[in-house]
Amino acid sequence: MGKIDRRYSVAEGLAIKAPVRCATTANITLGGLQTIDGVTVVEHDRVLVKNQTNAVLNGIYEASTGNWQRTKDFDGAFDVVHGTQVFVSSGNSNSAQIFYVSTSDPITIGTSEINFLGRAVFDTNYNIYDVTGFGAIGDNSHDNTSLFASLAGLVPDGSTLYFPTGTYKGNSSSALITITGKRLRLIGDGVTSLIRNVGTGACVFLDGVDNVTPMMIDQLALATEAGGGDALKLRNCGRFPIGKIYIPSAGAYGIHMQGSHYITFNAPNFGVNIPYTAGTQCKPDAGIVFEDYNNGVLGNIPSSHNTVWNADISGLNRVGSTGTGIVMEGNASHNVVIGGNCASNLIGVNLNTNVELNTFIGLVVEGNTTTDFNVFGNMNTFINCQAFSFSADGTGMTFASGAYQNTVYGGRQRVIKVNTGADTTLLHGVAFQNLIDNGTNTQTIACYDLVNSAPFTWKMTAPSVSYASTDGMQSWCDNAQPLKKLYLGFDNTTGSFGTAWLQAKFQGSGFLPLRLNPGGGSIEFGGATVHSIQTLTWAGTPDPVTPNGALYDGIIITVTNAAGFGLAPPSTDGGQLTQVGQLFEITIKNATGGVMGTVSFDSHYKMAAWTKPANGFSRSITFRYDGTNWIEKNRTTADVPN
Repeated sequence: MGKIDRRYSVAEGLAIKAPVRCATTANITLGGLQTIDGVTVVEHDRVLVKNQTNAVLNGIYEASTGNWQRTKDFDGAFDVVHGTQVFVSSGNSNSAQIFYVSTSDPITIGTSEINFLGRAVFDTNYNIYDVTGFGAIGDNSHDNTSLFASLAGLVPDGSTLYFPTGTYKGNSSSALITITGKRLRLIGDGVTSLIRNVGTGACVFLDGVDNVTPMMIDQLALATEAGGGDALKLRNCGRFPIGKIYIPSAGAYGIHMQGSHYITFNAPNFGVNIPYTAGTQCKPDAGIVFEDYNNGVLGNIPSSHNTVWNADISGLNRVGSTGTGIVMEGNASHNVVIGGNCASNLIGVNLNTNVELNTFIGLVVEGNTTTDFNVFGNMNTFINCQAFSFSADGTGMTFASGAYQNTVYGGRQRVIKVNTGADTTLLHGVAFQNLIDNGTNTQTIACYDLVNSAPFTWKMTAPSVSYASTDGMQSWCDNAQPLKKLYLGFDNTTGSFGTAWLQAKFQGSGFLPLRLNPGGGSIEFGGATVHSIQTLTWAGTPDPVTPNGALYDGIIITVTNAAGFGLAPPSTDGGQLTQVGQLFEITIKNATGGVMGTVSFDSHYKMAAWTKPANGFSRSITFRYDGTNWIEKNRTTADVPN
């Protein structure tokens, strides 16, 4: 830390001089009272002289009616070093600028040429301060540690600190830049504006910052290295957005949130494509971490109601990472992750015990060497996510013992494991697809010991690639009765199952070979075709009849009342959506003892005129769903005996 000479406002090392009233714009006579840059100086004014033809004469002078003399803080052997800076308070051209000495050390007054460079440190329209105006140097060599430690105190609340293109190096064991309770903004020129802490602390630490608009941090790259801290740490912060930030290297976590809430991240980037030539690139232990903060008064404050948009957390294993893409722990809740990529880590997303009510939408979580989603928490929702682990033993999603009421809607999965004690895990419209070749092309749905689970339904839609004869699917449902129905839907316009087999081990039954029948929408158990059919005896109610298209492939209606009735389209009762291409067969049996009444098909049935069966006979008609209507595929052309 530099020592302050309180007699002359000199700071050794930092060398921050007391302000001057004005600064020259051209060569002047060093004597007499005169007008400089629009300012008429008076005796004893401090003036920065920086444009002398003989640069040896440049420096800070005291105005006088006679000959000017250098000021006491700019006339000695220890008064001037490279980076010495001074603020100009007035002038047409130089007002609100900071100039710094650009001459290399050592500097000798009266012998060395002294050159000054400067920037407008303060934009009066937007409260934007250029950090180079305070003496920051982005050459990846100059040590900015001392300046950055005091940076937040140099500007008023509500200001913006601008980091032009460059690599701003520092070495701090705490945090290179700390902002405590102050509403400041940090902005740069994108990935080319890099703040780098080579010490053991964080790069940027926001502590108790609240309600900052617009972006709190935007277009900046933040980095720490091996043995260092978090790239960005937020503690007890809330209600502000973080713009585009780049994290090419981190010794601990990339983004570390402790007890922070209502913060929105817009496309943070950890990807392998970020250039990092400043030092040795280091993988973070985790990309984004949500955890509690114990403030000692209110107890644990969870990280909640935060939103992450389109994060690129791919490639954390670029140097052999054993880290995790996203971690939620403590009591993290009501956080939303939308879009983005979280791939090529040890674990993609890890939700620890007590992590609840978080939502993941459209996140691609694939290629992680252990598992993509590792879920210990409760009541979390996963919508249209994609999870494909690279390793043969890896899983797309794992629901651990104790996890309950988690729900998966849509998306594509390779493997899902629901372990003992994972209660009421719901899977809706999930497509199980094997888009990578792990050597055996085996897909697995593992469902272990669902003793306490309520019944649920699995739906698997066809892959968009063809399966070879060695492909397989396996499902274990031991010591439980968890399945209402195992529904397999497919559409041969996008691919085929070929001779793919599915093996299911149900309670006490051993392995039963099942083969998909791509043309008929059925499953073969050991060669016997099994259809799941709803049955209903119609004795006058309900009217209309609504078949269950979610849990059944067809309905048999035995009519015992001669009155007519309506027939509604198949419903989604049971939580499953009807699928495009799904087949549904309707069989109507006449058991009235005479002539049946008219059956009125809903307008969503697209079909030719239908003939009702005679007493003691039945007729059937099969429909295929096109996403809106049920289109007739085939029918019985004559009465069939009941």
